[in-house]
Amino acid sequence: MMAVIGRFSCHNPLASGLGEPPGGEDAGGSLPFSSGKRSCFGIPAVEAAQRIRLSDITAVPSVVGRSAFMLRVYFGELREGRLARLPYLGYWALLALIMLLIAVGIGFAVGMAQDMSGGDMQQAQTMLQEKYGLAAAILLPLFGALLLFANLNIMAKRIRDIGLPGWLGVLALVVVSILLSSMVSQDIAGLFDTIVWVLLLVMPGGSAGEAGEGQAAA
Repeated sequence: MMAVIGRFSCHNPLASGLGEPPGGEDAGGSLPFSSGKRSCFGIPAVEAAQRIRLSDITAVPSVVGRSAFMLRVYFGELREGRLARLPYLGYWALLALIMLLIAVGIGFAVGMAQDMSGGDMQQAQTMLQEKYGLAAAILLPLFGALLLFANLNIMAKRIRDIGLPGWLGVLALVVVSILLSSMVSQDIAGLFDTIVWVLLLVMPGGSAGEAGEGQAAA
């Protein structure tokens, strides 16, 4: 029982102060997670507090670093980047989620405008165009271009990891898809795009050349 109390008092900053007389040797100098001059972890209390503060400081840079890494995956390493199958699926799913959220936001805005105009769709569109027409005309094509480039870039990285030329492969696939859509039908083009996407998910790294999933960090 006393061992349990001792462990509790060691790890609880409030309990660690119980029994310490005010004005004692460590009065006003004791730090959180410390008991006396040394912390519960066997290191000086000042050093322990510095480590705690350092972890708080480095938390924000780590978030910034992860964000920078994701931006590099989507928009960087245009010639050498590679993606394995599972990372490609994850980054593709994130792009799809972003596009879905944008579409839902646009639909929600149109619905709200239609309710405010008494159900008149023409009036709702006029209202939205008057208030947000310029911003939408600039931002929507910009976001669309960024999402398209990010999608093509991760596709090139996945193709490169398989062992084929990245951007040349993307160009060939896009040309074939456009030709099928214009000369055959959009349904056939959609089927072709789906088959390509499935192949990108199932083909292991290095199956068509020298690259491999061991080099898949984008």
